[in-house]
Amino acid sequence: MKRYNKGNAGPLVASVIIVLVLLVSSYYALKERPLKPEAPIDSDIKALETQSTSTEMTDIEADLNATNLNDLGLDLETAEAEL
Repeated sequence: MKRYNKGNAGPLVASVIIVLVLLVSSYYALKERPLKPEAPIDSDIKALETQSTSTEMTDIEADLNATNLNDLGLDLETAEAEL
């Protein structure tokens, strides 16, 4: 009959604790991250997909006028404010 030394349980317990800490921290990290992009991004992408592929100046100008450039620097301003 084999006798197990009680000192061998320490590494096993430490490994279980480390795995549990990693699982809990991963859960909270993924919980805070949004799963879907925001709606304005989707609408902006759809608007870009509807643009013409023509190389005529009038078509290019019409596509440019239809593009919303008002929020172009909004992300940069937000990033600067966070710093």
